[in-house]
Amino acid sequence: MLPQGEARVISDIRDALIIREDGLFLLTDPDGDIPLNNDSGFGLYHNDTRYLSGWNLSLIGVEPIVLLSTAELGFGQEQVMTNPELINENGETLPSGSLEIRRQRVLDHALIESVRL
Repeated sequence: MLPQGEARVISDIRDALIIREDGLFLLTDPDGDIPLNNDSGFGLYHNDTRYLSGWNLSLIGVEPIVLLSTAELGFGQEQVMTNPELINENGETLPSGSLEIRRQRVLDHALIESVRL
């Protein structure tokens, strides 16, 4: 617990992707994820209260390869990703780069996310 009147200093968000609309804002890592158990302040906030503190996209437990990650709109962000080589429990292989994955997020009175393969 911090002494009264002292604020927690969060130095890791300088590379964060930040989008906001009215009192709602989203801070993610540069790849668009909100790492679980992060103490860097990443998350979804409304009026200074964090409501979401972990959100990761994975393919059978493996993180996709990020090709593009942007939050240029200010109220939305987009990631374009592809898959690393994936091997399922039967030993079948999906070669790296076989899928295009697009994740788009928009803040419009709520967090709206779409993922397209």
